[in-house]
Amino acid sequence: MTSRVLWCAAIVFACATAPALTQSQGPDVRTSAAAPPDAAFLKQYCVSCHNARVKSGGLALDTLDPRMLDGHADVWEKVVRKLRTGMMPPDGAPRPAAAARETFAASLESALDRLAARQLDPGAPALHRLNRAEYANVIRDLLALDVDVSALLPPDDSAAGFDNIADVLTVSPALIEGYIAAAAKISRLALGDPSIGLDRAVYRVPGDLSQDVHLDGLPLGTRGGIIVRHTFPLDAEYDLQVAQGGGARLGGPPAAGPRAEDLYVAIDGARVAIQGRGATRIRVPAGAHTLAAAPVVRTRTTGADGIFHVNARTPGITQVVISGPFNVTGPGDTPSRRRRRLTGASIVSAIVTGS
Repeated sequence: MTSRVLWCAAIVFACATAPALTQSQGPDVRTSAAAPPDAAFLKQYCVSCHNARVKSGGLALDTLDPRMLDGHADVWEKVVRKLRTGMMPPDGAPRPAAAARETFAASLESALDRLAARQLDPGAPALHRLNRAEYANVIRDLLALDVDVSALLPPDDSAAGFDNIADVLTVSPALIEGYIAAAAKISRLALGDPSIGLDRAVYRVPGDLSQDVHLDGLPLGTRGGIIVRHTFPLDAEYDLQVAQGGGARLGGPPAAGPRAEDLYVAIDGARVAIQGRGATRIRVPAGAHTLAAAPVVRTRTTGADGIFHVNARTPGITQVVISGPFNVTGPGDTPSRRRRRLTGASIVSAIVTGS
């Protein structure tokens, strides 16, 4: 199991920093069908100074052919700049007509463009790591595992509103440590490593979510509440706490608080029995499960005097806390466990191709 966890952790870490490999095409360079540069122009106006003997400006153009630019593109780029700016030929030397100079410079530029189109050099690509959203998607696609990356990795930098630009997705030593820690946790979660440590997940109800109306997805007769999707790593027992406004908790509310039956708590639609004080310990099979919690609306009850009384309002849900695992019985059967037989080659291929 240890070797499988280490291998899976290495693959998960590679997902984070693998460059986005895409098939790139060269620029669409369209040049006019210009005539090749005229060597006679060079001989008449340039080589008298720029030759192997005088070598003015460090250039010896008499040994070069303007129709064969390979290996000397930097020299001919300099020639174009001097001609375009009118710096050559210098004052006092024979100067060509403006039309002749324009024709030679344009033909030399066209030849240089064609050469550049054949010899593309995009430079070394920047290391383009995945952002948090892309990282979570890769983990889901490869390991059939939904992870909350916001709890594992720091927020991504952004530029112009985008957080998937290579220039801002830098890789720092602190971030590398975060990815290594995330890879270790995700690999154990994916493989169902029995040595996984205790964890505590807190799901808080957003402050702007009304707790006074019925929440879609919860049964009729409840008010407000929360629905979360949580991945339980192993077949084991887990402690469950549902906190309410005013400090009441599921499992053992104060005497002045709401009764246990005034709370609806269910996992995958099956209602959870409340036992004892504090957290309620329940056994849950490994995998992703939906947990729902909400106060039950009870408008009237019959008192000991036989008269209907209106119940005090049950406080709204503020958060759900899941702790565990305890008393592990096995790794369980989950989609991520079924994929653990993937070979290294198939995983790497999936990372590179995105398939």
